[in-house]
Amino acid sequence: MLTAQTESRTIGGVVYKVQPLPAGMSVKMLARVLKMAAPAFGDVASLREAAGAMGRMLSGIVADLDESTLEFVYTELAKVTTYSPSAGKELPLSGTFDLHFQGRIVDLFEWLRFAAEVTYGPLLARLQEAAAPKAPEAPAAG
Repeated sequence: MLTAQTESRTIGGVVYKVQPLPAGMSVKMLARVLKMAAPAFGDVASLREAAGAMGRMLSGIVADLDESTLEFVYTELAKVTTYSPSAGKELPLSGTFDLHFQGRIVDLFEWLRFAAEVTYGPLLARLQEAAAPKAPEAPAAG
């Protein structure tokens, strides 16, 4: 993993380390998720609407996804995640996903949101910044 880009979070007593998805996969996943979660995204008329669509995607990533898209999302995000079940031990999530989250569905969804935020959080922040209303300029003194 790229240490500088890796983010860590403790969820359910387990430390997860997630790095952003590779560029090509992040674009592919974004396109696939937005087709399901925000079908009208292609028709957004402003950056504000785009930021809203991205925010809805991150906050409710599962609600509007079909089974195959959801499987695609968690499979790809698991590939860029490791976890520490105990001090000094770090395992790839992709190889143990089903067993690791068995009986821990709440933790699974918390991890899913966190992992998506690692890749897409900076994009959402940039869209929100660009969409923020600008303060009107003060009239020139004169």
